Amino acid sequence: MSTSETLISVIVPAYNAARTLARTLESALNQTHRALEILVVDDGSTDGTAELARAFAARDGRVRVIAQANGGVARARNRAIEQARAEYLAPLDADDLWHPTKLEKQLSVLSAATPDTAFVYCAFRAIDDDDRVLGHSSVFRLRGRVFHRHALVNFVGNGSALLLRRAPVMECGGYDPSLRDAGFEGTEDFLLQLRLASRYAVDVVPEYLVGYRRGAGTMSERNEVMGRSFLAAIERAPNPSSSARRALDWAAGPFLATCAVRAAWRGQVQSAASLLALGLGRDALGAAAQTASIAKSRAFERLRRVGAAALAAKGSGSRARRFYDFDPTESRVEGTDWFVERRLEKMALLDGR
Repeated sequence: MSTSETLISVIVPAYNAARTLARTLESALNQTHRALEILVVDDGSTDGTAELARAFAARDGRVRVIAQANGGVARARNRAIEQARAEYLAPLDADDLWHPTKLEKQLSVLSAATPDTAFVYCAFRAIDDDDRVLGHSSVFRLRGRVFHRHALVNFVGNGSALLLRRAPVMECGGYDPSLRDAGFEGTEDFLLQLRLASRYAVDVVPEYLVGYRRGAGTMSERNEVMGRSFLAAIERAPNPSSSARRALDWAAGPFLATCAVRAAWRGQVQSAASLLALGLGRDALGAAAQTASIAKSRAFERLRRVGAAALAAKGSGSRARRFYDFDPTESRVEGTDWFVERRLEKMALLDGR
């Protein structure tokens, strides 16, 4: 069987996603790789999510709708995996977008990779509610055994950027619903990735193939929940070496500092102070460096917006570009700052690379 005929199971958990689900499903149906089954799990929605998903299923036989009582994103994904028919799994959050070539490019890499490769990842662009691009993730090129480096920087960064082999996912127990049960929903993707990376190799397509939505109300914008969910995830993460805890603490400090700054921007002073204290407790140097880095980036972004507004006032401005206006290789952000690079070098030694 040729690669073009290889079936991929697309996993779409959906809870009250009627506002964005149509665009998400269109991005899956418009993939250049056509051999798909798209499993939409309606996780007890109370809006028009179920009706919208069923309309897509009636229009295209590749779409199937699975209904369940609300149980959280991990249970929704696991339910779809149980019913999936393919060797390859592609999770897609119900508010994200894929570039049309995403699955074709990732399948080409994963099908040619060594048998111990669990997943292929890619870079992403952050988008707003109208699909306008807000920013670009770094383009990482880390391959092979990467557990410590992934614990440090989470170079995948979202739940829609992977193409996974089913067998390793099942071996690691799928997505962990205990985070949601403990009130810490939000980092199920990261936890599964850590578990996979502790046992398997990974590979990459170093292109921007995902539009990761960061609009108001998304899980990634619930800073207090995300910060504490991250801590809960790393407490459940494997420890394949005596130095793994250092990598996880080095990851926690900057992540919590980021959540703290975002909370402060939204006037959530108490949450910001609590998150920053947690971050400093895990990794004081990393948390302080991250706070300074964000402040510098924020200042630069404000200057850029002022300049853009001035150009627009003179009639020279251009409209905001949306996700599909970009080529996947355009506007690359390569690597990270020197502080993170130094730490990555130390983690690479632990990964054996």
